[in-house]
Amino acid sequence: IMLGSLYLKMNQTNELKNIFSLIDDLDTINQQEKYLYLMLKAEYHEYNEDIDSMKESYLLALENLNDNNNNEKISIFYKLLLISEVEKKYLDAISHINSIEKLLDEKNISDELLQKWIDYNNKIKDFNSIINKMNEYLDQEQILKKKIYYSIEKAKTYVLMKDFISSENILINLLDEHSENSMMRSEISEVNFIMGNI
Repeated sequence: IMLGSLYLKMNQTNELKNIFSLIDDLDTINQQEKYLYLMLKAEYHEYNEDIDSMKESYLLALENLNDNNNNEKISIFYKLLLISEVEKKYLDAISHINSIEKLLDEKNISDELLQKWIDYNNKIKDFNSIINKMNEYLDQEQILKKKIYYSIEKAKTYVLMKDFISSENILINLLDEHSENSMMRSEISEVNFIMGNI
């Protein structure tokens, strides 16, 4: 398998195919070797721009990972997320982000990943999921800047839902509580911008 990886890096695909034909009977290798083999196959399919086979190899590789190998699983879900984004398959993208969040176990996903999750849910018009997630994050969060961010995202979602009263209530509360806070200037500017467009 390591030799196959080396052949792929050196663009020696014929030698790599020979290795694949030697290993193709997955019953002859152990679970860890299956995982490595399937990851190599995914790289090979990426090299050949065969997206469907690449996805299939990644999904099979996930099945052959130990339950406690969360970092590797997260890495594969990120690769699947990138594929979903290229294909504009937003439901799949959301599913992969949800899988990453579950694997993080008690830790929130990054702000960038959360923003993608929000954007993709907006694209498929699953506004209730966004409102519920923002409420959940608001209940857990201690950092003021993040609480304001979640509230703003909630207000923006209400605007998309055409529930302008709920959006205004959130924005007015944010202005009342934080307009004097110089540390929140950019957030308050965004609040004012949204208010001006309602």
